[in-house]
Formats: sequence, structure tokens, C-alpha cells
Amino acid sequence: MLFLSYDKENYEYALVRSKSSKYLWILSRKPTLSKEIISQLLKIAENDGINTADLIYSEYKSVDDINKN
Repeated sequence: MLFLSYDKENYEYALVRSKSSKYLWILSRKPTLSKEIISQLLKIAENDGINTADLIYSEYKSVDDINKN
């Protein structure tokens, strides 16, 4: 695993890729990130040679939302 970027002030998010560039993760302590931060992270990934067009975005629910069902 290689860290490409992370929030150096608050440790709220990180951009991580596999050694082979086959896998890329945007990790966040919160369920959502601003579009601005996501855009910045995608630029970093693209500059590292990663094709971001095929990324799969997951929608996360809070534990409270999951327990309601």
C-alpha cells in the first residue's frame, strides 16, 4: 500500500493505492467528503498514472440508519 495523500492537519481522509495501481481507496473518517476534496484527491491519483474513470463510489449509511431497518 502506498499513501498518495492525506489530511495532515486533522487526519480526516487519506488517498491510498496498491503497489500495482490496480486498486485505489479514498478513506474518510466521515461518511462524506466535499466535492472539492474528492476532486483534489482524484487529480493526485491521475497524476500518479491511475485511471479514475472506472472508480466505483460507495454510499455509506450511519449505524443508526442501518439499525432502523
